Amino acid sequence: MMKNMTIQIRWMMGMLVLLLAGCDKESDDMVLPVGRREIVVSGVGTGFVQKRDLIGQNETGPKFGEFYFLKTMVLNNQPLGKPRWGCYKVTDGVIGELTAKDKASAFYWEEDETVKYTFHALSNPPAANYAYDKYPVENPVAGVHIDTLSDGTAQGRVMFGDYSKGLEYFVGHTVSDKVRPGNFKLSMAFKRQVSKLVFCKFIHKNKNGEPQEPVESCKIIFPNLPKQATFNMAEFHQFDNTVATSTRDFHYVTFHYDTDEDNWGIEFEWRQRYTDEPNQRLYHALYVPPFKFWEGEDGRPESQLGFFIVMYNNKSYTGNIYGINLDKDGKPTGKDATQVQAGEMCRFDEIILQDGPVAGGGDGSAIIPWSTKEEEDMPQHRYSGVYSADDAMRLYEALKAGADVPQQFYEERGGGKKVIRLFANVDWSQLTGELRISEEYILAGQGYNITLGEGGSLTCRQEGKLYINKELYVDGVKQEQG
Repeated sequence: MMKNMTIQIRWMMGMLVLLLAGCDKESDDMVLPVGRREIVVSGVGTGFVQKRDLIGQNETGPKFGEFYFLKTMVLNNQPLGKPRWGCYKVTDGVIGELTAKDKASAFYWEEDETVKYTFHALSNPPAANYAYDKYPVENPVAGVHIDTLSDGTAQGRVMFGDYSKGLEYFVGHTVSDKVRPGNFKLSMAFKRQVSKLVFCKFIHKNKNGEPQEPVESCKIIFPNLPKQATFNMAEFHQFDNTVATSTRDFHYVTFHYDTDEDNWGIEFEWRQRYTDEPNQRLYHALYVPPFKFWEGEDGRPESQLGFFIVMYNNKSYTGNIYGINLDKDGKPTGKDATQVQAGEMCRFDEIILQDGPVAGGGDGSAIIPWSTKEEEDMPQHRYSGVYSADDAMRLYEALKAGADVPQQFYEERGGGKKVIRLFANVDWSQLTGELRISEEYILAGQGYNITLGEGGSLTCRQEGKLYINKELYVDGVKQEQG
């Protein structure tokens, strides 16, 4: 069971002042038509947790990386010229200013004041790391990649994950139907493009509810969320994904998710990091696509986007996000959240991993209330393991035939070992003889029961608790009943 779980959804309105400014005077080798002026872009950026700071302050500026701008122009309702790309970056040694990456990247207002402009902008942040932490990430990989194409379009890809992906600084904005202003400045309010889940603390309790050793590290898996998505600079949408009344509201780039089964399941190696509160919120964060907590078609907890697994101490704990919204005093507001949108943060102040039987028998336990139907089959998860009667039958047939076990049922471990985890009780009552499982496989029962037929026996390497015909085995050793 899950007790004292605190989840907060907050719309953090901390501001980051951005100033994109080109050179104030014309270059010696460039002749501009009279009235054609270089564009100065100024703006603010709403953040998850940042305070109101000029970009570049507290060394945050470079973390946004290069800003990609796409400019299109219309005159008398007809396209004027081709779409134009510009690339800006934080000015070295200057707080609150971005300048064009090179002369070819600078934008200009046209002489004709009736020209209307549309600007799309996205940052392309580099990989980050855990500053001043004793557990930095080796060779971090950036989560955002943008490539501009010769036809004026762009293709991008975002890979969701932890802070090292740089997604804290992935921002974007759109300005439409803009005419040249009197001060020649283009105002933009950059918005965070992904959602953020912050796991502050985990507490492990035994089956009697007694706190155990502090949880220093664990693995968190959201098996039903996509690992990555593609996007382009031509498809932006409104905050709530509904039809906008004005194109000015389209500030969020549209993600297209890969349908390949291998591209689903976000994993996060969580580690307790002892640092100040702002950095804890960064370092304990998982960056994910916007999603609704409860949207699975069959209504089962394990089918929902908010379903997650915590792997700790060779056990699995499962639960769902229900979006309990609390006030500043930690009391329920009665207005529970149903989703987390781009720029929003869902904070888990305390998650309790409670040992003891869950529905169906496992001792891996649930984080929050689970189904009470003992014999209800569970659909296949994208995290390897046995979840249903159909899974159990497919595994049995492969083992009985001496064939390769389907990859969806095992997790590879060092030394060539393969761990088969049970997430449901298994009925192999058709087995009336001996079934030997190859030494390369380890059966992690996680407290679930395997029913064998009369005279049936199972010989295999075991890990953790496994019941065979309701008799308990721990690491393969039969326990005395008492």
